[in-house]
Amino acid sequence: RISWSRIHCAMIYEMQMIYEIALLISVGLVAWIALDLAFDPVRRRRLPCVLALSASALLWAAGELLKRHAQLPSDILISRRILFAGVCSLPAAWVWCAAIARRPDAPVAARRLFFALLAPGLAAYSCLYFAPGGAFVDWYAVPVRRGPLFYANAAYSWALIAAGSALMLDAMRRNPSRAPLPMALVLAAACIPVLANAAYVLLHETSWDPTPIAFGFSAVVFRFLVIDLTWGAYHAPAARAEVVQQMRTGVLVANLDERIVDWNLAAQAI
Repeated sequence: RISWSRIHCAMIYEMQMIYEIALLISVGLVAWIALDLAFDPVRRRRLPCVLALSASALLWAAGELLKRHAQLPSDILISRRILFAGVCSLPAAWVWCAAIARRPDAPVAARRLFFALLAPGLAAYSCLYFAPGGAFVDWYAVPVRRGPLFYANAAYSWALIAAGSALMLDAMRRNPSRAPLPMALVLAAACIPVLANAAYVLLHETSWDPTPIAFGFSAVVFRFLVIDLTWGAYHAPAARAEVVQQMRTGVLVANLDERIVDWNLAAQAI
């Protein structure tokens, strides 16, 4: 007769395996989006915000995955430093993406906003190195023990995610289509990771952080819906850039000072 303790242990092991597989899928999706943008010269120049967002999500998911296999205190320390690098930078990157989606003609202002919003996150991350033990988190505690600075940074991060979501929805509302389904998907992509993180941090509803897995869903929605459809189709500069990029004829764009400022892949090959 199989005891209930063995069944319980087997269920926990299966849940751990499912969670790690989901983490691997999230890491793969976010890494693919980051590499896709990094190797596309058009999007790399015009959408560095999405590259920053993908990198932050990748650090978060990869750090969570590494933490699950860390045994030595030094390994736990490294994994949590990687994880919190993504945690502290992702909200500002999300607002940057939302600001670009709403005002694609003002990239400089959006970039300045990103660095201004990133400063508190960097200050919080520096506390992980310089603040007294436990003020932010106890690096070596298993499970992690959170301090007051952690909850202050979490509240700030949730506020940034909410503000970015409002900007993103306003950007989609301005689009000619105004289709309700894409707006609902974008809202879900923004809300699901926040709700998952709040449930993990405040309510302790789950024993493992589901936020990196939620980012996998959000990354897919953001990649195909916001970048390819909304941003690319309804902003004329982006649409023209996509057409020029796919032309087989080499195209060079110069400014009034006769300096080349843009080109397509055919011109690069020539």
